Amino acid sequence: MGFMAEAGNSFSTYTNTLTACEFPFTYNDSFDDTWELMGYNINDGYYNMRDSAFMTVEADAYGTITTPLGVFSNTLRVKTTTIDYSWMRFEAGGDWIPLGSFTDIEYKWFAPNIKVPVMFIQEMEWM
Repeated sequence: MGFMAEAGNSFSTYTNTLTACEFPFTYNDSFDDTWELMGYNINDGYYNMRDSAFMTVEADAYGTITTPLGVFSNTLRVKTTTIDYSWMRFEAGGDWIPLGSFTDIEYKWFAPNIKVPVMFIQEMEWM
């Protein structure tokens, strides 16, 4: 995963790959996953960001949803709860400085024959 920003170019590498979804996945299914991500700043020449997370994905609702774009029947709501711990390093070889943790909760509604969610809500809470 790469990023280009005004302050410099960087890329990220999963050291423990994120599993975003499993198939088949239906109402009342769930799974847990852990992942770790390292961010490398190309201009500075070292890894300066680290995230480690625990994630629970669950299909917790099923039915009809009404959105501004229309009514969608037979939708599956998938709730993803991620607890993420972050660190930064401000010099090559320096100590990792904990930035704290946050909880990210995402709700996505999937309808038959539509390849993207028809509705998406995200909540973030810094601890």
